[in-house]
Amino acid sequence: VEVYGGPILTSWFDRELVLAGRVILSDGSEKMVATGPLLRIPNLAIHLSRDKAQDASALSRQVHLQPVMGVGDPEASVLDVVAASAGVDKHDIVAHDLITCDAQRGEMFGANMDLVAAGRLDNLSSVYASLEAFIAALQSGDAGNDVLVLAAFDHEEVGSATISGAAGPLLENVLVRTAQALEADTEDLHRMFARSWCVSADAAHSVHPNYVGKHDPVTQPLVNHGPVVKMNANQRYASDAVTWALWERACRDAGVPSQVFVGNNDSPCGSTIGPITATRLGIRTVDVGIALLSMHSARELCGAHDMGWFPQALEAFFVGD
Repeated sequence: VEVYGGPILTSWFDRELVLAGRVILSDGSEKMVATGPLLRIPNLAIHLSRDKAQDASALSRQVHLQPVMGVGDPEASVLDVVAASAGVDKHDIVAHDLITCDAQRGEMFGANMDLVAAGRLDNLSSVYASLEAFIAALQSGDAGNDVLVLAAFDHEEVGSATISGAAGPLLENVLVRTAQALEADTEDLHRMFARSWCVSADAAHSVHPNYVGKHDPVTQPLVNHGPVVKMNANQRYASDAVTWALWERACRDAGVPSQVFVGNNDSPCGSTIGPITATRLGIRTVDVGIALLSMHSARELCGAHDMGWFPQALEAFFVGD
């Protein structure tokens, strides 16, 4: 088992985990698969390590993050369970891309049932909202002759430098081929890019009530206070004043509240795929997202109201003048 990206390691302990992904069969076909609860990484009992058991810095990714799936059956294998879940013979499986996922279902909770806890909200919260907005914009017919595009990429957490990542050729190839289908020449293509706009939708940090000092003292986005536009002087985000203003207009048109995120100078922020695609294509871009707590935990936290507002703001951006 290999660690992917930058997870909060301690959040993966003492959770039932499923395996999900794809298997490649001997005939060249591929099949999607998800097991039931299968694995667990047990914490070390506090009695055996009173000074270290809760210390993330003492964890070895290689030694301490290996899950268990049973005891006493030397013949049992992960592949047996994966094959049974996929409905195939395990001897037909020649390769696989599988990840562990939290088996617990998402939950709405809180005094007003307006908080959402679930795995992979970063960045499924943006994919869901973007798809809802894309469908609504197409159905409304308000986009006129504009070509609407929704792109979702792999591997953002490890740099995006893959065939299916934002640094790869996928988006540019699709846009170039779309232009060619519209009988546009090279000059037309460059003009299309110059008059286009892009929303880079990725989750943002909410102010943590127990660690307020980690955030900028002026710009303090909160859960359930609206989508967040992200700014960074060092260009970790692609937003600038022009694209920020356009996003604010979209939120106003949609009747949606908006917030701004600027990182604390002593706690450098992460980055997004916004600067990558903007650099590749020259398309003006704004970085936005909903505010999360517990980002990169096995189970993240967002606001139900934000998940309603975000698609509305994105739809307004899609169909705006």
